[in-house]
Amino acid sequence: MTTRDRIVIIVLSALAVVAAAWLLAVAPEREQAAKIGAQVSAARSQLATAESSVVSARGAQAGMRPRTPRSSASAKPCRPARKCRR
Repeated sequence: MTTRDRIVIIVLSALAVVAAAWLLAVAPEREQAAKIGAQVSAARSQLATAESSVVSARGAQAGMRPRTPRSSASAKPCRPARKCRR
């Protein structure tokens, strides 16, 4: 076997190792990345729908009359009627 033949065998072996690594490691990861990309796209769509619902609800809320909360300071205590003594 000549030196040239050895170099050709080494180069072909290296290419075979790279091709095997691609098929076993990188290609499945790319497929998974594509699936996750589709999930991200669906989640963004859901987020946009939810945000538009929030905007719509806030607009409806702004159109409503605000409630006035009853505070304990302004409430009159409930007392039974008394007769005044003089």
